[in-house]
Amino acid sequence: MQNPAHSVTVTRTLDASPEELYAAWTDGELMALWMGRVVEASGKVGGRYRIEHDAGGGQVYVHKGEYRVLEPGRRIVMTFAAGPADREPPQGAPESGDIVEIRFRTLDDEQTEVTLINGWGGAALGSDGMAAVEQAWSHWLDLLDASLDAGDD
Repeated sequence: MQNPAHSVTVTRTLDASPEELYAAWTDGELMALWMGRVVEASGKVGGRYRIEHDAGGGQVYVHKGEYRVLEPGRRIVMTFAAGPADREPPQGAPESGDIVEIRFRTLDDEQTEVTLINGWGGAALGSDGMAAVEQAWSHWLDLLDASLDAGDD
């Protein structure tokens, strides 16, 4: 990822291979297991993804963007935009939205370190906003981790 003006980084160790985790971010059927009720994804460079999920209280949120860099089992770079479904965000382009980079690093045969960097060039969010972005991505990684655990059953 190029040097964004602002960024949040979240790192987590997950019990899966880099290849499994890569697929969980690029295969629509696998994404639906942890991301939302409607997932469309074209897991190729230039391909787009769109996710709808229930944010509680009847609120539906849409997340969407485009895959910019895909290095299977190693790294994903994608644009990212999110907002309420009734005001669906634009597709998400680097000049108007966030860039998210996900890196996978093998720790051993059963664990992978996932580092997610959410960068943007717009206005600073302040400490509360930065904490909210970190909390949101931590939540998504918790959902991914739980889906991996469910798959072990």
